[in-house]
Parts: sequence; C-alpha cells; structure tokens
Amino acid sequence: MNKEQSEMMSQLSTSQLAEWSKWNQDNWLIIVNSMTPQRREEYGGEWGWSINLWLNNRNFVERKKAEGWSANYGEYMTKLWQNNVTDEVYEVDGGEDMPDSYWLSSCTVEVDGESRPADEHELEYFNEEFAVDISDAAREYWQEKCL
Repeated sequence: MNKEQSEMMSQLSTSQLAEWSKWNQDNWLIIVNSMTPQRREEYGGEWGWSINLWLNNRNFVERKKAEGWSANYGEYMTKLWQNNVTDEVYEVDGGEDMPDSYWLSSCTVEVDGESRPADEHELEYFNEEFAVDISDAAREYWQEKCL
C-alpha cells in the first residue's frame, strides 16, 4: 500500500472500512476498468480511487451498472456464460458402477466483439460455477450422440 492509499484508508472508521471493503469487492471490475492514468496518479491507485468513489460518488458505479458494465468477476463471467459462449465441447467420464460425470473441455467466447477459445481459467470457472448447466447440456449431447 502506498502513502496515498494509506491516507485514504485512514479516513475510514472500522465500521466504514468493513462496509467499503464489501462494496469494493462487489464493484471491483467497474473500479478497475474506470481507472485512468490521471486517476491513478491523483488517488494513488485502485484502492484510493475506490475509497474516493465510496466516500464521494457512489452514483458513478450505479451509472456504470446502468450502462451495462459488469460490477465484479462473477457477474462478468455469468454474463459471458449466458450470452457469449458457443461451440461447447463436453467430456464424460464414468463406468458401469459409477455415475457419469460431465465437464466442459473447450468452448468459444466472444469478448468485445472478438471470438476466441476460452482460456483455462474461464473453463475452470465455468465448470465450477455452472456445473449443473454443463452436466445437463452434456448429458443431452452424449445421449443424442450415442442413440
């Protein structure tokens, strides 16, 4: 933590620090994506910018949400999964004495109008957070393929 960030954090009481911390976590992508070189210099980085927004301009974040900005990584990944995933490839593992398990081994994601293969972190997130959706789609895929 640098001097500016430390000074900004010292403005917060213990209860405010806990409230700001939760707000910061819930809105981190907006905070980071709205960082400019000028803001970085003026506020000493993302934390200083975040504390400034929390203390003085929470409407900034609400306006960005209204414009469709994702507030945090989970929200971003959920939107990506629901709206921008294609070409899913499912794998299955199982045996006669055990239930089948399914996972997504690859897919294409569209980010900022550009399509690309999902990276390993995205696949891992999808498989962890959307396991039920993946299992249902994979089960349907493999049943159709095997029939």
